Amino acid sequence: MSHSHGESSASPNQLKRYDNKLGVVHLPKFLFLRDAVDSVQDTLNFSWAVKDRGWEQFNDSTKPGRVALLSSILSLLLGLHTPFLFSAHPTIVQWSWYMVSLSTFHLLEFFVTAVFHPLRTDPPVGGNAFLVNHSRTYTIAFFIAVAEFWMRKFVSAAFYQVSFHSWRISWFLGICLVVGGQFVRSLAMATAGSNFHHIVQVQRPDEHQLVTHGIYKYLRHPSYTGWFYWSIGTQLILCNPLSTILYGFVAHKFFAHRIPYEERALLRMYGKEYIEYVARSGIYIPGIGGVDVPLTDVGVVVSKKNG
Repeated sequence: MSHSHGESSASPNQLKRYDNKLGVVHLPKFLFLRDAVDSVQDTLNFSWAVKDRGWEQFNDSTKPGRVALLSSILSLLLGLHTPFLFSAHPTIVQWSWYMVSLSTFHLLEFFVTAVFHPLRTDPPVGGNAFLVNHSRTYTIAFFIAVAEFWMRKFVSAAFYQVSFHSWRISWFLGICLVVGGQFVRSLAMATAGSNFHHIVQVQRPDEHQLVTHGIYKYLRHPSYTGWFYWSIGTQLILCNPLSTILYGFVAHKFFAHRIPYEERALLRMYGKEYIEYVARSGIYIPGIGGVDVPLTDVGVVVSKKNG
């Protein structure tokens, strides 16, 4: 999700090691849980269409079958829940806003990529651009959030008693974070254009430039900052106390590893230009200030802005 990196051509094993290096939280080794999550991910990877039915239009992420089906399902979810955004029933309101936020996010991930980076070739724009099957951690987090919300409504209502004003405050704050975070992320992707990719690359493509205009003038990693607050906002919409903490912790842990890793690569690529950029921009995620490596070999030492 860098504003100056191309897609990586790393193998699945390399990507797995890379995820570990970035501190992705992995599922504990309870086989029945891992198998259940893997089954969901296999379904999202269209194994049912490829292995069981041999449908060629679903063979890989670039095939139109995957794009068509994913966009149809996400659009259907968006259309079904939008009419209930202002229902008189709090549960329906919360759930509808959550599903609208989620489906809008995934649709915009593909749409903005397709519009502002249509000639991407490594890999081509396809089903993976929706980020629906982002990772095992993402899938687990989704089911935990959904389980907490509905268990609170139907199983543990007495334990999770929330007043009218409390859920309204949480819901409104969540909407603000979701809308603001989505705007920042989508604007970052559009501003970076062909310089934006979902996977960090450690080698600089010839055509890439360091993007420092628009929203990047103020935010060094606006796509990360936007997603961080968006993810927390989704749980505030649901008034999920446990998942709000969980999402914040996992997202912070991920970016606390990924941002310094990425910035070290950017320093190698752009040298003094990037160091000067660090000095005048911020990240604005609490406790994450980026890489702290004074490069005396390029003759500049900066005092970086922290988020």
